[in-house]
Amino acid sequence: NHPFHVDSHRKIDVHASNRVGVLGASKRVYQWVLTVLIGVGIAFAARFVQYSIYFVRDYRNNQLQRFYDEDHSMLRAFGFFATWNMTFVLLASWLTVFVEPMIAADGV
Repeated sequence: NHPFHVDSHRKIDVHASNRVGVLGASKRVYQWVLTVLIGVGIAFAARFVQYSIYFVRDYRNNQLQRFYDEDHSMLRAFGFFATWNMTFVLLASWLTVFVEPMIAADGV
């Protein structure tokens, strides 16, 4: 009584398989609606990430321009640049190690 053999030898009722009914049709509609909602949600998330990157990059570049315009030493500007970038490296490292170690295999 192996389940595979029992299911593989079962005869399907031809008349029952052709009937979709209200429940079957609504499942297909819900699948498509869910697929579209997931796609729209991912598009909004990607746009949010894109705007966040623009904001962070513009803030960094404005600060570096301010250091240059105010005649600060280039060492101070480089220190800001290195510290700013290392902050995000440490954040990504911390998230990889403590929050989701499985993403380390993806090259993060």
